[in-house]
Amino acid sequence: MSDYFAPIYHPQAFINHEKIFSSLNSCKIKNDNLLYRPKEIRKKMIEKYIDTVINPCLREIKKQEMWDWYLEFKHFIAMRIIAVLDLRKMRKIDQLLSLAYLQTFFDLKDTDPKKLTKLLWP
Repeated sequence: MSDYFAPIYHPQAFINHEKIFSSLNSCKIKNDNLLYRPKEIRKKMIEKYIDTVINPCLREIKKQEMWDWYLEFKHFIAMRIIAVLDLRKMRKIDQLLSLAYLQTFFDLKDTDPKKLTKLLWP
């Protein structure tokens, strides 16, 4: 979501990178559905990160101890939404998108990192 929220709510982070503002993604509500799709380059980067960083780390951790990585992950997501993004100052549609992600991650039962991407962009 940082290719969407960061430029909107933290524009000072993009000084000397103003081109990003001309190509922002959008979030819409259509027929009671919240529509947001990351750009293809972002999807590829996330999938590559999962393959090269997340999965190898999880394999090592599982060898050493029983650790519920997903419990930590969803609490991290919750803190990002609550602490980094100020919901009170966000547009209503952005509040809905943030809370929809939060609800999705807390309700999810299958915690395979690769499957998370299929949930976010079917």
